[in-house]
Amino acid sequence: MDPIRRTLLKAVGFLAPHAAFAGDAPVTEMQAPAVKPRHVLCFLGQDESLLHPPRDVVKTIEDFGFEIDRTYSQAKPDPHMPRSFSVCWDRVFPLAWTAADEQAVVNHKSVLYLLSPPMDQQKRLPIRRRPCASSRR
Repeated sequence: MDPIRRTLLKAVGFLAPHAAFAGDAPVTEMQAPAVKPRHVLCFLGQDESLLHPPRDVVKTIEDFGFEIDRTYSQAKPDPHMPRSFSVCWDRVFPLAWTAADEQAVVNHKSVLYLLSPPMDQQKRLPIRRRPCASSRR
């Protein structure tokens, strides 16, 4: 992604929470949202076994406060994954992705989502604004 596009997307991201929509009443006081945000980790696999990790793996996931999302994880390909992963290809160090990696995303057979613990207002903004280590160049 070129620098101009990246800067524009960052600007939109910073402005979006503050934008007023037509017909909205003025907001005089910020209220804490009822829904707490979560980070989502996505893993792609070659078969259904991805959705049934060994007991030790499940325990490790739980030890970090994460949980397996049984609603959206699936034992079939998701046609949105190639586009979703392509958004990140320029966010990692140069040459991190190979043609084989791109083919593996296209040819995946299962999707597993892990959900982080819910974040409260005080924690979510510093975490979201912290730059990703892989995005530094």
